[in-house]
Amino acid sequence: MKEIQLKFTFHRKVAQVSLDIADEDEMIRAYYFEKIQSLQKVLKTDYLPEAVLEENYELPEGKLISRVYVQIENVSIHNKKDWPEVKKFLSTKMLLLEEFFMDFSDFIKN
Repeated sequence: MKEIQLKFTFHRKVAQVSLDIADEDEMIRAYYFEKIQSLQKVLKTDYLPEAVLEENYELPEGKLISRVYVQIENVSIHNKKDWPEVKKFLSTKMLLLEEFFMDFSDFIKN
């Protein structure tokens, strides 16, 4: 599914692990987001209780996507003291997000 990407984001204010639905066609984005939204209870119960689902998430460059994410705040890519915490967060949360995606990829695709 080229419309769905798992991503790491780490900059001056937050670190995020996300599942991004990025397609120019709003209908395709909505279709995949609704599929994932229907799995919200299992996502939050069995994988990532702190997951945030945003149908219209605006990227810094102004592009609208749909995003499911977890994040930690008050960390900076420029502060090396934050790196160990962020590295652990990113790896732990990405493994859980990947597991969720793999477990439900057939449902999301179809």
